[in-house]
Amino acid sequence: MTSSSRLIAIVGITGSQGGSVFRALQESSLPYRIRGFTRDTTKPSSQALSKQGVEMVQLDIVPGKEKEVTEAFRGADVVFGMTNFWDGFSLEKEIAQGKLMVDSAISAGVSLFIFSGLESPTKVSRGKYSNNLPLEGKAAVAEYALSKAKTSPSFKVKIVQPGIYAQNFLGGRFDLKLDKDTGKVILTTDAAEEMVMPILDVEDYGLWVRAAIEEEEAYPSGSSLYTFGEQIAIGVMLKQFGALLGYETVFNHVDPKVAPWYNFFPAHVQPSLRERFAQVAEFGYFGKCDTSRTHDHLARKPLTWRQYVEKHKATFDALIKK
Repeated sequence: MTSSSRLIAIVGITGSQGGSVFRALQESSLPYRIRGFTRDTTKPSSQALSKQGVEMVQLDIVPGKEKEVTEAFRGADVVFGMTNFWDGFSLEKEIAQGKLMVDSAISAGVSLFIFSGLESPTKVSRGKYSNNLPLEGKAAVAEYALSKAKTSPSFKVKIVQPGIYAQNFLGGRFDLKLDKDTGKVILTTDAAEEMVMPILDVEDYGLWVRAAIEEEEAYPSGSSLYTFGEQIAIGVMLKQFGALLGYETVFNHVDPKVAPWYNFFPAHVQPSLRERFAQVAEFGYFGKCDTSRTHDHLARKPLTWRQYVEKHKATFDALIKK
């Protein structure tokens, strides 16, 4: 690696998505310089990345910090940006943060901006499902970035859309428990048994970001990349899980209107969560987008659900017995 190597700046490098991007680039045969952003460079996670050669920069990406963000992005060839709705539960804050990244990247002379965006549930469902604040914010930022690319020829934009994390089955909306009386594993969720999920080990997410950087002919500016190991019905996932761990399984569907795990969220967010799976079941997670060639240009194959469970078998076995 030399000073002429491409500089990739990663927002959220200490988190799941940003960390996977860093590790995917580490695996590449191409030399990259990496700059990572964090709110606190003294944290162990930041210090560990510094020891691996990452240029860690303390940065708070919020409105009012336009100058600081622009300077932090300056010199980068590529910026990977992401937003986190759950940090504040505010649609307006998320959109403002995303737009700030886009505008700063343009001001700093960044040639490629890659954003972790998603489809708008309102547009996908033609207005039927319009309450999904976490997704609408990401969709709005993606649309803004793409519009800027159309008016700025030297500014390229690509959107890398995350699927549903396999890690979610370690708790929360997908509750896996062993019934000690029957010896069966019960999955309790408000998702319909036949709902098809684009399941993704978040550790594989960076594979698509790497492809967006390295496979320029396959993914020109304006491209969207859809990330998942496979698309599979949740009922089939449960059966595979039981077979791998040696248990019979029971699917326990809960009406989303009364699902208790959403009660812990602010009231204005709950409608977003309670209608999400209905929208996915009816219109698909990525809507009508063509996802048939999503694995074509990856450095390696992402994990399927079966492979993910096999890899984390001991963790799942301990989880269901709690």
